[in-house]
Amino acid sequence: MKQLPPANWRLKMGSRPDPIDWRFIDSGFAPAKSNMAFDEELFNSFINDNSESVFRIYGWEPKAVSLGFSQNIDDIADTEKCRSDGIDVVKRMTGGGALFHSGEITYSMVLSGEPFRAMTAEETYEATTAFLIHFYKSLGLDASYWGTKSLSKKIDASGFCLAGREKYDIVINGKKIGGNAQKRHKGVIFQHGSIPMDSSFREARKYIRGADTEALEKSVSLSELGLKLSFDDAKEKLRESFEDAYAVRFKKSGRPSIPGTSRPEVKLSPAKSASGGRLPEWLNKKVDIRSLTPMKKILAGRGLNTICVESLCPNISECFSRGRATFMILGDACTRGCLFCGVRAAKPLPPDADEAARVAAAVSGLGLKHVVVTSPTRDDLSGGGASFFAQAVKELRKISHSLTIELLIPDFAGDEESFLKVAATAPDIIGHNMETVRELYHIRKGADYDRSLNVLERIAASGIKAKSGFMLGLGETETSVIGLIKDIRRSGAAYLSIGQYLMPSKKAYPVKKYVPAEEFEYYKIAAYKEGFAHVESAPYVRSSYMAENYSSFSPKKPNKNQNRPHFLSFSLKILL
Repeated sequence: MKQLPPANWRLKMGSRPDPIDWRFIDSGFAPAKSNMAFDEELFNSFINDNSESVFRIYGWEPKAVSLGFSQNIDDIADTEKCRSDGIDVVKRMTGGGALFHSGEITYSMVLSGEPFRAMTAEETYEATTAFLIHFYKSLGLDASYWGTKSLSKKIDASGFCLAGREKYDIVINGKKIGGNAQKRHKGVIFQHGSIPMDSSFREARKYIRGADTEALEKSVSLSELGLKLSFDDAKEKLRESFEDAYAVRFKKSGRPSIPGTSRPEVKLSPAKSASGGRLPEWLNKKVDIRSLTPMKKILAGRGLNTICVESLCPNISECFSRGRATFMILGDACTRGCLFCGVRAAKPLPPDADEAARVAAAVSGLGLKHVVVTSPTRDDLSGGGASFFAQAVKELRKISHSLTIELLIPDFAGDEESFLKVAATAPDIIGHNMETVRELYHIRKGADYDRSLNVLERIAASGIKAKSGFMLGLGETETSVIGLIKDIRRSGAAYLSIGQYLMPSKKAYPVKKYVPAEEFEYYKIAAYKEGFAHVESAPYVRSSYMAENYSSFSPKKPNKNQNRPHFLSFSLKILL
């Protein structure tokens, strides 16, 4: 029989009867600053009268060191080593010592402090960590508190969380597991904590100066206790333990429609984890090899490349069978090699001076009414290859002035003269993909988030219709996606594409989650609210997929004078 904490410890809010409604958020994996900003926004949102209790679960990508609010980063963390190894460093709004976040599941919660007014701080802490004892016991582990009879050991000068022992720290077989910290303000309690699932927490000694061997040897993880759980399994167990321990009821994971729209409510299903290996049922598109042959013959006969083939696009059968293709000039090798991209990173061959004419001949032969031309990034060329884009447009205009021409350009290393050379040829649409959220830009080798936004601003300022796109499933949060959508629209871009990231090879950046169609619809609504003229958003959407659909929609001028809202605040108002 499951043991519940005493009734007066249950986390009640006001006069609401049991079971009490809480909001459950699974925000997935995110960089350290995003995770801590999200936690801080939860806390501030509750203080500012959005008084709905929330229990959140999240992970860290990349690995990170977090420090208590009163700690000095340079004193506690080896920042140079962290920087060289790609380890995030962040300060929490809570106190306590430094922790290394790797191979763990992390939770946070925010609730009213009213039910705890008659309790001491220690009693409150015992009440708000009771679900963790329940969690460990549900796994068959003999978890308990450090206890009243044991001497407390304050975190020493090392500043390392695992070096300390407090009365309500949780121990298993005499070893500390994880850490928890609280913050209280204006009658609101915020708490977050970590559960190490594997032994990688021991890597703390590389990045936290005071993470000595003794402290680490007196700590433990689930895998070292014989339990190997996936993140999703641990998440569900933790959620169940919270519900059981406090007799609460989590609201369904659907999110309400975006304020200010008349569109219906969009229910979001929890995203399917990518860790299982098999694709979910909504990603079952098959490639018909036979349908590729006619188009491949045309392309091979003219010595042309397509992004469709080079990036292993899942829509290739559909597009090739309809005589559509996105032509890739300047070869099939890229000088950067982004971690998510299927285009090979290698030393490119010299440009072919006749390539533009051959593209135009192929377009004419196929009878296309809309053509898309792109290229790999060519940092080895003067101007990044801009003159070859300009030449392609000139050759295509010779076919027909009614042909709509779309270019998908690289950032030209931020060179304005290169961009102007392309814009002077007046293509109908120029696209430049943002690809992912700001927090994940480390996977775009050689790219810069603000530089890419600047490219979009230049396109829009030239009077040419600007287009961009990005992928979901790389580890982004809802907050960061909403922020990206706003940034793209403020740049002046009129068109947007959103699709699911799929690994082009086993060595590519891993898929963090497979996002269901309902969530793509949710972001589509968010984008239309920002004023985009046309949005394609679905798992199989790619930047050039159904490209002919965009040009018939006239863009609206973005309001560049609008106040820039806090992205996290906007997101949480939607979520909560």
